Amino acid sequence: MRTVRRLALAAVVALAGCGRGCGNTDTPFDPAAGYEPLEDCKASFPAPVEGDPHPEALVTVDGDGPEWSWAHGAAYVHAPLLVVWEALQDPATSRIHGADWHVTGTVEPEFPLSFEIRYEAGPSGLRVHWVIAYRGGPLVGTLEAPEVIGFRYQRIHGTVNVEVQDGSLVATDAGDGVTALQLVCHLNAYHQDHDNVRGTVQDWFTDLVAKVRTLQPPP
Repeated sequence: MRTVRRLALAAVVALAGCGRGCGNTDTPFDPAAGYEPLEDCKASFPAPVEGDPHPEALVTVDGDGPEWSWAHGAAYVHAPLLVVWEALQDPATSRIHGADWHVTGTVEPEFPLSFEIRYEAGPSGLRVHWVIAYRGGPLVGTLEAPEVIGFRYQRIHGTVNVEVQDGSLVATDAGDGVTALQLVCHLNAYHQDHDNVRGTVQDWFTDLVAKVRTLQPPP
């Protein structure tokens, strides 16, 4: 079932055709937004378990609003903040699952980290695409000694069937080699709802932990 959910957006968007009208639209990413969080995270951090005050787990909340479906997640990762920051520099860590994707790096050199991913889905003749821009950097501290890292993405161009696909991540040093994460995602896409955007949050956390493990294997 998880594979089906991951592929749902690509399949539905490709088959939607002109369900919202043909063509592409632009949603410019305001430079002033930087890599600040989209909004405050409503999810609670995982409760302590015996022997571990910061279990490596994710807690999510989600819902549907008038403009988009949303999901928030709070989690701990058993890795220092600098390792999490290194993991975020790999576009595969934050990509949206279920579509073909192509990366363009350093698209906004004024930010410490920036890249774009062009997503494509659908068979020949029904191919659609959309582009998401990603940014990141320290919210508190410096690149060499960060205390809080911010990361944000926004759908900036492409098929009208993906009208909103935005997200943000705040990573904070929780001490003892642990990083606290707060994730926020919004989605307004053809036939998609809170279940799909919750899946995006879950995928993001899973992919981030997997990348961290390649950089810092567990003891």
